[in-house]
Amino acid sequence: MARKITLAKRSIKRIEGSTLAEFAPAFFILLVGLFFPMLDLMALSTVYSVGASMNDEQLREAALLKRSQAQDVLGSVMYTIPNAWKNSGLGRYAKIDSDIITSVSYADGPQDQYGNVEKLVCVSTSFSVKPFLSVPIPISVPGLNADITFNFNSRRVLEYPPNANQ
Repeated sequence: MARKITLAKRSIKRIEGSTLAEFAPAFFILLVGLFFPMLDLMALSTVYSVGASMNDEQLREAALLKRSQAQDVLGSVMYTIPNAWKNSGLGRYAKIDSDIITSVSYADGPQDQYGNVEKLVCVSTSFSVKPFLSVPIPISVPGLNADITFNFNSRRVLEYPPNANQ
């Protein structure tokens, strides 16, 4: 009878030891499948929010400027603000892969009670970003192991409507 107890103890030790051998592959799957993609997702959400902030800053500037100044390729809306943002702390964090493309257009808005037509300025900004950490998976997924492009479109009423024609 003492022999049966010994065999039972040996089989229990083998079962308990196998969980330690399975920990390394499970830990690898958790890191690659959950932790790194979540880290990339948090980084992409930060890049998206600071990109939207840059677009909003461009829109505020374009609403104050004349049309010729806002649509100038070397002006503050299309050149100065994007380059200042790209060279700032958050712009460098974003790992921007391409040039920041900005376009400024104008449109007619609704009429007020006196029959005056409001003018709207529309600013579109686009740029591509590399992922924060490239996750090694066999298919190409934007944001995880491939570049992702963010497009921002916003519009606002001009502060001084005659600026739309100057």
